[in-house]
Amino acid sequence: MKNFLWILFSSFVLVLFLGCMATTTSAGNVGADRNQLMIVSEEQMEQSANESYAQVIAEAKKSGTLNVDATTVARVRNVAKNLIAQVGDFREDALSWNWQVNVISDNTVNAWCMPGGKIVVYTGIIQSLNLTDSQDTKLRTRLGNTVVSRLAAKL
Repeated sequence: MKNFLWILFSSFVLVLFLGCMATTTSAGNVGADRNQLMIVSEEQMEQSANESYAQVIAEAKKSGTLNVDATTVARVRNVAKNLIAQVGDFREDALSWNWQVNVISDNTVNAWCMPGGKIVVYTGIIQSLNLTDSQDTKLRTRLGNTVVSRLAAKL
């Protein structure tokens, strides 16, 4: 009887975990069709990301480091706009996300994208890439890698 209950319980747990498997990208033009175990729902993850993003943006506003240089912000948003137009190749639903792109003046060499399309680029990455006004290829590559990794991971 113990073995039967153990097998029944194990089967239940297996079915539960297999039920959490979800396709996180469509093969589309890139052939990146994969499954992933989803422990936290997409809605919960997106809500948490929205809260965290709002906190980062509020702190940057408070410290006077959010979107300080209009030219840099316009440049970054233009690069992001061109990348966002291509996200349907990875995830169709990403086209309808509420994409937000902000620049924080900080020496941090980083850019990140949260679930739901919340992007932050730190000016340190722009400075470290030694970009001129006409040289956005490096920025496109870095930001593209950031966005694509978020799309591929889904969460």
